[in-house]
Amino acid sequence: DPLITIGQFELSDLQSYQDERLQLILESNADIISLQEVEWSSLEKLHEYFTCCGYPYFECMKNEARQTGMVLYSKFPFTFMSEVNDSNTLGILGRIEWMNGEQAEELFLFSTFLNPVRDEHTRMQLRKRLGNYAHRL
Repeated sequence: DPLITIGQFELSDLQSYQDERLQLILESNADIISLQEVEWSSLEKLHEYFTCCGYPYFECMKNEARQTGMVLYSKFPFTFMSEVNDSNTLGILGRIEWMNGEQAEELFLFSTFLNPVRDEHTRMQLRKRLGNYAHRL
């Protein structure tokens, strides 16, 4: 069976390329890297860094109110990408394709911030959101 690895990281307050968190993210050797809470001022640095380090595919969704973004970097091309902005919660829905020998494989994914479930009402809201994501994919 083919294996795709996904790394999920929070990367606020990035100061430079020498930030040790960037090296740790690369050392994860994930095929897809999802970054949350990326400040807009860091987006250009991150794009240059990750594209030079073997992640040529890039998608970013911006949260205007918070001036942050959610970013996906991938070793494989995206065949579908869509922004989710549900209840002021930013997310990305997508699909990638890669070759497993001579056979094309697909992976459907979504990346978002999920609030903790503390009661039945919150659980039902989360269930509805997840259902909406699945339907859109």
